[in-house]
Amino acid sequence: MREVRSQKSKVKSQKSKVKGQKSKVKGLRVGGLGLGFALALVFAGFVVAQPGGGRHGPPSANRKLEALRIWRLTQELDLNEDQAAAFFPKLKAMRGLRHEHRMVRRALLDELGERLAEDPVDPARLTPVLDSLVIIEDNLREAELELRQEINAILTIEQQARLYVFEASFDRQARRVISEIREDRDKPGGRR
Repeated sequence: MREVRSQKSKVKSQKSKVKGQKSKVKGLRVGGLGLGFALALVFAGFVVAQPGGGRHGPPSANRKLEALRIWRLTQELDLNEDQAAAFFPKLKAMRGLRHEHRMVRRALLDELGERLAEDPVDPARLTPVLDSLVIIEDNLREAELELRQEINAILTIEQQARLYVFEASFDRQARRVISEIREDRDKPGGRR
């Protein structure tokens, strides 16, 4: 239960950070599709070169992926400076909430697994962990809904639609490009 209270306080902390942030994001516009493609290849090459690179790879690779995500989002949504200054702190807060949720959820699932491994399984010991899982899921949905409404207030309807499409496709595209580069690298005569 302490972890659930801790999660609630983290959610409240994230919400207050979002409301308090007023950072300026300038110079994010980069023109030309060719540059974007080149950047993606350079980034993918970096990730491929990293041992264990990719989603769970080195922090530097993850930072580069995040930088690429921000650059692509700025280009895709065609954000002006005011929109970018308001949008990116909220997006960062949402990603932070999701990350914290994954960490707490993973700990609760580990706890659930340990309790299921007990012989005999005591349903009374499972119930609080299951209740905690429901609570953190509800908290995440509530916090995400609030942040999504704040983001929607910043973006036009077209930008909102583009954001949904981007979120659905970016990770999948990045994984595909990295996989293709790794396959080419691993072929005989391929670049190492």
